[in-house]
Amino acid sequence: MKAEAGTSLNRLLKELAGSIPTKVIEQFVFDRLRKEHGLKDRKLALEIANYFLSGGASPYTISLGQVDDHLDFLFSETDENEVLEKCRKLSEELPNFFKKTIEDVSRKSAKQFQNDWEEIGTLQRIERTAFESRVYLRWKQPIDLLYMQIHISREIGDAFAKRVKRSRSRKQQYKNECLGRLHVRAVRVFAEATRLLETGYPDAALARWRTMHEISVVINLLAKSDEDVARRYFEHQVVDELRNTQAELMSFGIVKPHADDQNRLDELIETKEVLIAKYGKKFGDDYGWAEPILNGRNCNFRELEAISNLEKWRSRYRQANGHIHATSRGLTQTFSTPYSSYFLSSAASNFGMTVPGQSLSRTMLQINFCVLDASSLIDKAFELQRLAAVDRSCFAAFASVHKKLLKDEGLM
Repeated sequence: MKAEAGTSLNRLLKELAGSIPTKVIEQFVFDRLRKEHGLKDRKLALEIANYFLSGGASPYTISLGQVDDHLDFLFSETDENEVLEKCRKLSEELPNFFKKTIEDVSRKSAKQFQNDWEEIGTLQRIERTAFESRVYLRWKQPIDLLYMQIHISREIGDAFAKRVKRSRSRKQQYKNECLGRLHVRAVRVFAEATRLLETGYPDAALARWRTMHEISVVINLLAKSDEDVARRYFEHQVVDELRNTQAELMSFGIVKPHADDQNRLDELIETKEVLIAKYGKKFGDDYGWAEPILNGRNCNFRELEAISNLEKWRSRYRQANGHIHATSRGLTQTFSTPYSSYFLSSAASNFGMTVPGQSLSRTMLQINFCVLDASSLIDKAFELQRLAAVDRSCFAAFASVHKKLLKDEGLM
């Protein structure tokens, strides 16, 4: 609706700009005929204007209705100069006229669209609800298994939090804090991604899985490391906050921050200097907290991925990058259609849930393992087997629905 209105306005303004010479000459001729001969004929004025604009050099003869009763209309040099001056003035006024016209029409169009939106929005909500119901009916079994894992994962997280709260030991204070918070965040992202699948956005679900994979790498490393590494990780948030604060001030061109912002900035700088003095210069790097476990390797996520034995997910991680970053790979890469990769749609889809869904299930299993109770081998073995069984069922269910969907679409 808005696009059509914009196109019509654009066409109208172009036509108006192109008709300036004709309109000016027509009005000039009309005024002369009225003043000099008492004629008030718009059609005749337009005919004369078009005659001279098409290159007519001789006088334009006007018949007055009686034999030998006519008059000749001719443009003098003075007339031409007057017409050119009027055209010039109108051309100078056009930008302001166009600006005001566009503002007025846009405002009215937006107001009308807002008035119409209640009806349009209601229809879209009905269509969206119906579509999501069809997606759920198609993918019911694997989606239900994902929600089952969300429920189990929350139970595991609650049990971990209660276990830490009951413990009087403070030997692993930072480690427990980091593991607990990372697990909570992972379950939340898992729930977000599941909802994206349920509403027909598999590409977005894989993008959220990318965050889960990063959490999985970090939580696996912390689970295997000592309290010192966990404390470094916890305190490293000062480095990240300082970098983000400085980048934000720079992006907005703020040279002299507000007093409160400046105080916080000074506090972050001072704290970072203290931490670097404590842990070393590399602590200020992106993954500087992991220096003790890197053993001289480069401080980057790929190295952490390898140390945590999760490098098998590297290709999937890179695939997910295409749904986050503006790389050229994202131009054709999508899970939402089984047809040509050059066919892209901005709408939701009931296709392509398998890869994101299976990835989410397996990564949540890995994350849960890191917070299972290590004090009771029987309880840990039970929970692990329960989670693994649900994960296997989830893998099989996604594959089964995917295969049936291909058959229904005549693609296998």
